[in-house]
Amino acid sequence: MSNNLNNLSKKQFLEKFAEAIYSENYESFCDLTQKGVIWFDECTVETLLNKDLPMILEINSIPTLLKYIAGDKNYIDIVRSLLAEIIKVLHEEKFILGEDFSYGEINGTPSLWIKDSNLEKIEKLYQPYSWKQCLPYIKTSKTY
Repeated sequence: MSNNLNNLSKKQFLEKFAEAIYSENYESFCDLTQKGVIWFDECTVETLLNKDLPMILEINSIPTLLKYIAGDKNYIDIVRSLLAEIIKVLHEEKFILGEDFSYGEINGTPSLWIKDSNLEKIEKLYQPYSWKQCLPYIKTSKTY
């Protein structure tokens, strides 16, 4: 398959994934995942779901994506893991818990509160797709 055709196919495939997320159609998401492994390969589908799809989704749809990838039972654990990694990096970068950021839960969902003045500095520490996956769980004075 030519590279241009492959890229076009991946773009169309991503749009189908986004449609499944926006319509909250888990069966379609699973079907697309299985087809993607057959059409492309497992590694390509993993990249599409973890790196490419978050970049085209609206932030409020990221939790649905994570739920579909991890499953309802593991969803909160995945969010905790994402935020634990951010906290680890923040400690390494000398940000202070309780002063520069804090951790808590809103209705059972883990969240990080980050001072507005630190947000841009912290965002620069991450790849855009990683940061976007965390955005629904990051709060600032502008988001609450």
